[in-house]
Amino acid sequence: MAPVFCVILSRLPARVNRTQTIKCTIVKALSLLVLTALLAGLAAAQTASVLLERGKKKLLRQDYAAALDDFTRVLTQNDTAAEALALRGRAKFHLFDYEGARADYKRSLELSPGRAETWLYSGNLYLHHNEPALALRDYDRALQLDTSLAEARLQRGITRARLNDHSGAVADFSRLPEQETALFYRGVSLYELKQYPASIRDLSRVLELNPGNSDAWYNRGLAHAFNKETEKACTDFRRAQELGSTLAFAALAKWCQ
Repeated sequence: MAPVFCVILSRLPARVNRTQTIKCTIVKALSLLVLTALLAGLAAAQTASVLLERGKKKLLRQDYAAALDDFTRVLTQNDTAAEALALRGRAKFHLFDYEGARADYKRSLELSPGRAETWLYSGNLYLHHNEPALALRDYDRALQLDTSLAEARLQRGITRARLNDHSGAVADFSRLPEQETALFYRGVSLYELKQYPASIRDLSRVLELNPGNSDAWYNRGLAHAFNKETEKACTDFRRAQELGSTLAFAALAKWCQ
């Protein structure tokens, strides 16, 4: 469709100055350029969105190299795409490029400090590098932004336990749905707090969910031992040993001779 300006000109008498005709030509050219730019921008945005979603699916499939490629292509179009930076950081983490992951997380948080998931990813990186105090800081920030982020609560509980804050760890694990990992770590923290019957209950539930968990057999054995239930403890240590627990050998030597 011709610009309105040109339509109006087309209805004027033939004596209209040639200058007006030139102006009309310029307006048409500019309109075409603007339309082309708009369409190109729309196509790029759609392409970036497709690449981002495709990269997420590849992350879930643990196809980290392919996911990295998709997120990098998004960032080639828009280097301030905070979500793509965070997700590329995750892909780099799983590909053992820890410095690259750290750089992507840092840049993403500079651009969008309100994304709870990015604080979670950053915390995971610190925990992996045995920096639990920094990991705890980032998990705290993630949960301030989104109290429903279960993975951040689980990881914060694990980090608190590593920092010997077992009461805080139990509080975090207790706010999670019943599942093997949270129950196991809560059972271990309850043992550290000398709450042996409660520890035994949690670890027994872990073994109902996964009878092949040798660590649960071993740790329940310890809780039984300190709860003065030596026979039960030895039964658990033997089962842990059968499942390949190296710690069970020493426990059997100590408690079951």
